[in-house]
Amino acid sequence: MPVPLHKARYFSRRYNQSAELTRHLSAGSHHTVHFRPNILLRHRNTRTMGGLTGKK
Repeated sequence: MPVPLHKARYFSRRYNQSAELTRHLSAGSHHTVHFRPNILLRHRNTRTMGGLTGKK
């Protein structure tokens, strides 16, 4: 299950990187795996964690 993006961030990126990775992994699985990217919803547009220090 991929981590969802807020719709504003999805609109600026045009894709969800974790959803694409999950889609690829589920397709290559030897088990019955269902790719369901819309089970979780993000309601709050939080700041990105990129560029933060380990302490922050």
